[in-house]
Amino acid sequence: MQIRKLMLLTLFITFASGCSMLKPKDYREQLAQIKTSAVIIYSVPEEIAYRKDPRETMKDNLLTKAIKLATKADGATAATTAHDTLVSTFGNGSLPFKVMTKEDMLANEEFAKLVAPDPDLNIGGINVTQVSGMLSMLSNDKSEPTGAAPASLKSFGLRNGQGNESEFIKQAIAALGVDAAIVIHDPGMSFNCKACVLLAGAGATGTGTTGSSYDIRIIDKSGTTLLAQQDWFDKTNASAAMAASIINPGDHKKLYEAHGQKIASNFSTYFNSYMNRK
Repeated sequence: MQIRKLMLLTLFITFASGCSMLKPKDYREQLAQIKTSAVIIYSVPEEIAYRKDPRETMKDNLLTKAIKLATKADGATAATTAHDTLVSTFGNGSLPFKVMTKEDMLANEEFAKLVAPDPDLNIGGINVTQVSGMLSMLSNDKSEPTGAAPASLKSFGLRNGQGNESEFIKQAIAALGVDAAIVIHDPGMSFNCKACVLLAGAGATGTGTTGSSYDIRIIDKSGTTLLAQQDWFDKTNASAAMAASIINPGDHKKLYEAHGQKIASNFSTYFNSYMNRK
C-alpha cells in the first residue's frame, strides 16, 4: 500500500513538473514570414464617455447616461479617426511588414462586399431589418455589446471571437490577399483626465485625455492567433480642456489621433521585443 502511494505521488510530481514547464507556442518563425497585413477590425464603445479608469466597467445609471448625452462623443467617429492614425503609425517602419490603409482595403471589391451593410428585408411593407435592430436595442441582454467600428468597416463586439468574427477574419485575409490580419478590441476607450479638480455637483474639471484597455492580435490565414497583447493606458500625449467631466468637443479629433498612435506605438514595441527575445 505504501509503495502504491509512493508511485502515485511520484507520478503526480512528474506531471506537475511537466505542466509547470509548458510554454505558450512560439510563432516567431511564422511572424517573420509576414509581408503584408491589414487592420480589419477596430471596435470601440458606441459612446466615448468619461471614466476615471479605462479598465472599469461603465455602469448603466442616470449619471453615466447623462455624461454620454452631454459629451456627444460618437464611437464611430472616434474609431474612424483612431484607426487612420493606427495604420499610419504602423506604416512608419515600426513593424517589419506593410499594413494596408483603409482606402486600399475598400478598393478591393471582394473585401468591400464583406463589409457592405446587410440589405434591408421587407415583408408585407414592414422593414424587418429596422424592427430587428430596434428590438435588439430594447433587449436587456448586455452580454455581447456590438460596439462601434470605423466608417465602412465591421464590428462584431467589444470582445475577441464574438459572433461570426473568426469566419470574417479568414474571409477578409483571403479577399485582401494579405498574410495576416490585425484585430483590435478597445472596450476601454474613454475620456479621462490628467489633472482633475472635483467641483461639488458638477463633476471633474481639468485637463482631459483618453484612456484605453485593449486587446490586439495578429491572426494568420488559418485563423491562428500568432501574437496577442492585452494592455491599457490612462493618458496619451494629447490633452484637452475639460469641464464637469465633459471633454471639449473641439479637441476630440486630436485626442482620437493620439489614442490610435499610442496603441500602435505600444504594440510595435511589444512586437519587436517579442521577436528579439532570447
